[in-house]
Amino acid sequence: MGASFSKASGEPYQGQTLEMIRNIRSEYFNADLGRYFIILLIGAGALAAYLMKKINFTVLALALGLIALGDLLQVQGRVHKDFKNVKRLERQYFAKTSTDRFLAADKETYRIFPAGKMFGDNRWAYYHQTIGGYTPIKMYTIEELVEKNIYNGWDQKLPLNWNVLKILNVKYVISQGIVDNEYLTLVHSDKDRNLYTYFFKEYLPRAFFVGKYRIVEDEYKRLKSINSKDFNPAAEAILEEKLTRDIAAPDSSYTQLTSFSPNKVTFDVFTDKQALLVISEVFYPPGWKLFADGQRIEKIYRTDHAIQSAVIPAGKHKIELRFEPDSYFRAKNMAMASVGILYLIIVGSLIFRFRRSSADAR
Repeated sequence: MGASFSKASGEPYQGQTLEMIRNIRSEYFNADLGRYFIILLIGAGALAAYLMKKINFTVLALALGLIALGDLLQVQGRVHKDFKNVKRLERQYFAKTSTDRFLAADKETYRIFPAGKMFGDNRWAYYHQTIGGYTPIKMYTIEELVEKNIYNGWDQKLPLNWNVLKILNVKYVISQGIVDNEYLTLVHSDKDRNLYTYFFKEYLPRAFFVGKYRIVEDEYKRLKSINSKDFNPAAEAILEEKLTRDIAAPDSSYTQLTSFSPNKVTFDVFTDKQALLVISEVFYPPGWKLFADGQRIEKIYRTDHAIQSAVIPAGKHKIELRFEPDSYFRAKNMAMASVGILYLIIVGSLIFRFRRSSADAR
């Protein structure tokens, strides 16, 4: 997208987002400009020294090669480079509100649902895990839940689809007005910003066991089933295919999330009967890999249209969900090999030139 201020789709950025992008690009531009002036001065100095016969060609070539290598390393280092002035960014655009502080005080891993016009605001994702916001890489199954289900509940007074909130691990609903509903309890008010935080009484954890399922192969019928009051994600799963092993509703079970990062989630779980462990992470077999007690679980099921599940035998288990797409690691290894070859060519060329000049001098 070069110097443009539009998304890949061609849609322009707006308001605060546009200002943030301009500031970030300006900061990088100024830093690059300073670095390239230094490179220009050093290169010009080396060239002038060669023309004035202060240094020979070998030293000039070595100096220019080192300059190029240093610049290459700087650019390569940006693969994992963070924005330089994060604190200033937070002060300007992400100053914590009382709602942010209230949500941050709850140390459990959960998602929030900013309702209404706030749903598409990416600001919520800066401090919290949210089912709202915008990203061009979200899975279409999640988009379908949002477009066709989230506001198609059975309660005409407040048509939120509580099933979607259960499926997506929503614990708090943020509203810009007072809401009176049996599923919600007001737990925090920020009257200055007109923000009201509600606890979702039927909140489900990031992973939970169910003992029965129904098969709905057609995606439109699946979405319609999720809109039904007769479907309860806490007790039943909607799958595309039949399970290869039998399951039953546990009399005793628990799941405890022990660690969380974007690429790895671990749970300690127990079930007294073989059951279906539903995990509220998007179903994406090329990326997510599931392990029980260190052993790969090969069969993962698309569940409730967008998330995933696997059959877990009775007993205590350590469950690991790792995001390890094979294509990413192949591309990463190829890139590292290519950069290594490039460095070898640069260094080898300099050594060859140095040896040849030394031989000519003799």
